[in-house]
Amino acid sequence: MGDHAAARPICERGLAIRESLGLEHPRVAESLERLAEVFAASGDLAAARPPLERALAIREHAVVHDDPELAMNLYKLARVRAVDGDRAGALDQALAADSIAREHLRTTARGLAEREALRYAAVRPPSLDLALTLAARGIDGASSRRVLDALVRSRALVLDEMAARHSAITTSPDTAVTHAVADLARARERLASLLVRGTSGAAAAAQRLQIDDARSVMEAAERRLAGLSMAFAREQSRGRLGLDEVAASLPSGSALVAVTRYQKVDLAAARVNFAGNDSRDHANAPSYLGFVLRSGDRDPAVVDLGGANAIDERVARYRCRA
Repeated sequence: MGDHAAARPICERGLAIRESLGLEHPRVAESLERLAEVFAASGDLAAARPPLERALAIREHAVVHDDPELAMNLYKLARVRAVDGDRAGALDQALAADSIAREHLRTTARGLAEREALRYAAVRPPSLDLALTLAARGIDGASSRRVLDALVRSRALVLDEMAARHSAITTSPDTAVTHAVADLARARERLASLLVRGTSGAAAAAQRLQIDDARSVMEAAERRLAGLSMAFAREQSRGRLGLDEVAASLPSGSALVAVTRYQKVDLAAARVNFAGNDSRDHANAPSYLGFVLRSGDRDPAVVDLGGANAIDERVARYRCRA
């Protein structure tokens, strides 16, 4: 409702109650994040950083490495740091958040029903949007390469995972391959179920052990199937391709051109509002950003192409004429 002055003491009281469970309890991180949101929404970014940093330290110690709450915590801290002027630190944390969220989605998408996987993909923190916004404002070459690498790895992630469900591997006439596919499907479903459920409360430690065990079982099933099926081994390898592999395949004299549509984050805002759906919390309209990597070059050039609405309108007019 925007009454930040009234919200702050309530958040502080909730934090004190949860700290009685233990200063490093995962629920404490949740209360710290809520308090930071109140500070950020009221424009006190300096006060928002310490609780977000403390929450991050708790989560890094308490949760599994690809937990979505850890990714969201990183994104929110990156967002505050970016608006507060710490662009280098913000980029590091935005890319770390994107990597965690991407790996979490890759793992869970394999074990969820198709509709569930697509719905789950829609709630990723907009960390890549923040990284692209920072790239558009000007960053060094090495950082531009890291952002383009994240974009390459994020491209068609969901479509690749959906396509893998319908690949020829699943209908192989080889009985050994069929059994290995079934074993892997069960292992992925178990891990996805545990990851979606998350880790919290008094049973968090036991839940993390279950997740670690399920991940080990899944990885063993993947290795077993890769040993039986070259097609699956190629599929696994293709899913891990990044910018280095793409750049190495460029013919001499050519260039890779990547264009992406993204939500530009308002870095001039005096306040940062995390309430509701973060993916809609952007002051600016959708924009386009281009990357150009010439064969033999290490770092790409970054081109801010401008607002997406005007570009889309011009493209539509061109197509009508064509």
